[in-house]
Amino acid sequence: SANREAVGAFDKALEALIRIPKTRKNLEKAIDLRLNLRNALFLLGEFGRIHNCLSEALSIAEDLKDSNRLRRVWNLQISYFALTGEPDRVLELGERALALKIDTADPGADIVTQNYMGIAYHITGNYFRAIDLLKQTIATVDQETTRYERFGTSTVLSVSCRNWVVQSLAQTGAFDEGINFAQEGIQIAEKANHPYSLAYINCSLGFLLVLKGDLNRAVEVLQRC
Repeated sequence: SANREAVGAFDKALEALIRIPKTRKNLEKAIDLRLNLRNALFLLGEFGRIHNCLSEALSIAEDLKDSNRLRRVWNLQISYFALTGEPDRVLELGERALALKIDTADPGADIVTQNYMGIAYHITGNYFRAIDLLKQTIATVDQETTRYERFGTSTVLSVSCRNWVVQSLAQTGAFDEGINFAQEGIQIAEKANHPYSLAYINCSLGFLLVLKGDLNRAVEVLQRC
């Protein structure tokens, strides 16, 4: 969680890359460094730098015709546009990402795309569509080998999917089902020992409890968050 220190280290690595030959291997590193830098910037809330970082990574991935890395960049752009209030761009990029043919080197790509599309459906008020897509994604990611994976993002993906299922269920009044998903997410985040994911799922549970009217319990959960 030392994200400020991580940003400094990634910046130095990118500066070093400028001084060495632009081989394919080094250009691949230039993409990977920017994607890792994005995660640290995301947790610091530095969205202006995220936009530049992803734009640079996208340009290199397109030049290399690297479909795996292109897909990863698109996924993180999807997250960016969801957070900056551009859900139409999220859904457009999501459909393009799902249609992109890639090999099995990045098995979590579809999971990440579907999670971010579920968020976009939630943001646009399509709660039932969000619930259906995110439940499908949870069923896919909820294997012992993948349940605690982040797949190149900032959050444990099985927890992130549950965050938005919980919030969408809350908006439709399905409070008990939402609480069950939240409790599962809390257990996963605790076992993964990932503070950001744990805070995130407690926030979603607190949101649900506020809508339910269980304010005393909401305060307890949100204080924990």
